[in-house]
Amino acid sequence: QHFLAVSGRKVLCSTYGESIMKNVHEITEMALKAGSNSLSVFGGRFEGGYQLQQDIQEVSECLAFVSSRKNTVMNYLEIGVAAAGFTRLFCDVINVKNAFLMDLGTHPSIPAAYQENIKNLRLSGKMSAFTGDSHSPEAEEWLEKTGTKFDFIFIDGDHSYSGVLQDTLLAMKFASKRAMFMFHDHACVGDIGRLYNEMKNRSIPGFVPIREFVSNSNTKKGIVLLEYIGRA
Repeated sequence: QHFLAVSGRKVLCSTYGESIMKNVHEITEMALKAGSNSLSVFGGRFEGGYQLQQDIQEVSECLAFVSSRKNTVMNYLEIGVAAAGFTRLFCDVINVKNAFLMDLGTHPSIPAAYQENIKNLRLSGKMSAFTGDSHSPEAEEWLEKTGTKFDFIFIDGDHSYSGVLQDTLLAMKFASKRAMFMFHDHACVGDIGRLYNEMKNRSIPGFVPIREFVSNSNTKKGIVLLEYIGRA
């Protein structure tokens, strides 16, 4: 099972360049070997393993693009971790020093998968985790206590408009200038698509869109990358 047809490869080559295309193929194979949370919902080769919850084409193209722009991440923040399958794949592809993870800890994914993924994160530094509501005062206190500015932030938690907006505003307080923000599900969840459109048209200031990744498969979800330039 491979997501690139010959015609698709030509389009991608013109869009990304040959060097990124090579990475797309390599990362696709890594993602397929990692394992999916659900073949019908996310695609993939088998269910289990990392329990990835992203469309294979979207996540592979996105990670190849990120690696071409930002091969090293000093401080990675993820809000909405689930089984930490994406966290692990991200650290497989990108050189990450420190990872900070926030999640309710109530996702139905197999708890053993989370433990296995966390145990096998490829980090040169440390991993810290907050279990609880990212909208709570305790969440912001935890972030403050880390004393950290994050250069890559992935938001995939509460999918309501108010929820993803709260997570975004929280992350902005701790984002370094020119940090990369990543959002999941803008192509399949209306509230996330609405927030992304507001960020694009500067209704929510401080962001410059970088790229969207939306597959043509029936498991498409959508991934977007933006650069945080700070508020005036």
